[in-house]
Amino acid sequence: MEYRLRRHDGEYRWILDIGVPRFNQGQSFAGYIGIAVDVTDRKQMEQALSESEERLCLAAQAGRMFAYSWDAATDLIERSGESAEILGVKKDHATTGAAVSAMVHPDDKDRVEAALAKLTIENPNLRISYRIVRPDGTITWLERSSRACFGQNEKVTRVVGMIMDITERKRAEEAILGVNRKLIEAQERERARIARELHDDIGQRLAMLAIELGELGDNPAETRNRASELIERLRFRTTCKPYRTSCIPQSWSIWV
Repeated sequence: MEYRLRRHDGEYRWILDIGVPRFNQGQSFAGYIGIAVDVTDRKQMEQALSESEERLCLAAQAGRMFAYSWDAATDLIERSGESAEILGVKKDHATTGAAVSAMVHPDDKDRVEAALAKLTIENPNLRISYRIVRPDGTITWLERSSRACFGQNEKVTRVVGMIMDITERKRAEEAILGVNRKLIEAQERERARIARELHDDIGQRLAMLAIELGELGDNPAETRNRASELIERLRFRTTCKPYRTSCIPQSWSIWV
């Protein structure tokens, strides 16, 4: 589960808590063994993404998206005035399909051309995200939603649609992916540490038990008296080091 924890200095941090229950020989609940990871950065990124999507809706109203129409016969594109800021061109600049295609990022060009080649009368709709390189050299992410119109020869005659600038959203998504990768790596390191500590502790206790059992073989008279003591020593409790972050103020007990 995820929850917020108030540190001793008063700051709240988000914690991801993963635990497994442990039981005594009598099947009574004995406690948990688990890990806690500070996921505050991920939560902040998610909030930033949510706010970014809100801003994206407002930006659409303020001109961060534009409508366009492409004519196959002339290769000319008619576009609304909001396109100038997104594409980085002048409002009165004549735009052609070839010019816009040349702006597509080299790493995305094959994917965009393949998507356009798949348009048919039965499948005239296109929705794709890709990057463009504006005339000033900056890279902008676009999301394109369009519909193709076909003539009697089943060739595309016209394409109409909307294009939206999604650069800010893409940056937020990439930031969240980076935080999630770090979170997974932290979880794996912590699992390995817990497994190592449990293995070392149990191994030491079993070794000591084997030694004492060997001594009982040399002293049969003490077998009955020490049998109960050895059984009790099997029901042991170890204390695990807390996750290495200041956001967890107390240590945890791990029952085996």
